[in-house]
Amino acid sequence: MIATTRTESALGVWTVTHFTPHAADPLADVLERIWLFSGRTALPGERVFPDGSVQIVAQLDGDRDARYRPAGPGPCDPYPPLSISGLRTGTTAILAPERAVRVLGIQLVPTGAFRLLRTSLHALTERDLDLHDVIGRAAAELGERCAGARDDGACVRAAIAWVASRLERGSDPAAPVVRALRAIVEGGGADAIADLDALSDRSRSRFTAAFRDQVGVAPKRFARLVRFRNALELVQHSPASLGEIALRAGYYDQPHLNAEFRVHAGMTPQQFRRARHFPHSASIAEQIFQDEPAAAM
Repeated sequence: MIATTRTESALGVWTVTHFTPHAADPLADVLERIWLFSGRTALPGERVFPDGSVQIVAQLDGDRDARYRPAGPGPCDPYPPLSISGLRTGTTAILAPERAVRVLGIQLVPTGAFRLLRTSLHALTERDLDLHDVIGRAAAELGERCAGARDDGACVRAAIAWVASRLERGSDPAAPVVRALRAIVEGGGADAIADLDALSDRSRSRFTAAFRDQVGVAPKRFARLVRFRNALELVQHSPASLGEIALRAGYYDQPHLNAEFRVHAGMTPQQFRRARHFPHSASIAEQIFQDEPAAAM
């Protein structure tokens, strides 16, 4: 089902048209969701946190000045019109254009990304690349389908159709890798990695190599990302104490939670909880400017 939400606040005015496959949909093993942002944010900066997914982003306005760019010391080139971001293990700061824009995102389950991209995900980890450099002509097909859509809903449907057409010719990831990834996600990243051996008919080293190739990182690292993503949501939305949240998210204690926040978010849980969040998102709105270093948190 495709739905649209509208936001009007001190952080800006925009709509998000989005699609999330239901559990019985074959796309649920591939897609987390597809979203289309249309509008403008009031603050220039956005801090994004790792969530264990791979994401394709299509910036639908052709003008270079209408594209997002990394936030860093000095001027930075904008992201390509069609880009792919591999798994992230740390926070990323980006700068929004100073005008209204339309941006489409295809958020992928890692093994779904492996099917869709037909390339090793390990080479994409911690990187943002031009989608054309990864999948060639198929990137242009996505851009053309979206550009030809009559409205935002049709654009999201065009992206869904593009994903489905790529999957028809894709290569399936190894079954043990799919089973292990599903077990890690369903267990909230808290299960012992040794327990995953029962899901594989391979040696530990061969299984780990296949998992890294088809997910982007080793199983233990991916489990940490899943556990952190769950903790991030609890810190943002739950009124529970940080000590309670640490235990619910699978950490030994609050110092363990604090340490993982430092690694993956570059801040403490309390700093994250007090920050200004964009509606329906873990991302933080920041006053970052292009000619200044990203603010230290």
